[in-house]
Amino acid sequence: MPVSQHDVDELRREGQALNLDDIDVVLETTAEHLGFMVAEARAMGMDETEMLECVELVVRAVEIDRVGLRAARDVLRSLNYESSLISLLTKLARRAPPPPPPWSGRTASAERYIARRRAERAKAEAAAAAAEKAMP
Repeated sequence: MPVSQHDVDELRREGQALNLDDIDVVLETTAEHLGFMVAEARAMGMDETEMLECVELVVRAVEIDRVGLRAARDVLRSLNYESSLISLLTKLARRAPPPPPPWSGRTASAERYIARRRAERAKAEAAAAAAEKAMP
């Protein structure tokens, strides 16, 4: 049974309702999180189909970008995880959003840097225009 958008939205709402600021997280990478999920699913006795549905539900709910999914897929492939999991991650990576641009998290220092660069560019353009007018 494929994962429905309703299930994804419900999981996302439940996750947003939790306060995760006080949790000490040991897992750092997407591959570590997915590998842990697979191990937990196996420990709970889920069959392969249920495990894949669980992985798809979580990946779609947390909106991992395609670069992160492909990196996790490559790590899990090198660790000899099931080919069905690798295929699922490939499929999800194709539909995943691209990674955010590097300037998406603008801070005050980034804003000052951008403003300074624009001013330098404008000054250089003005100097070039003045040099063109000075030439006969």
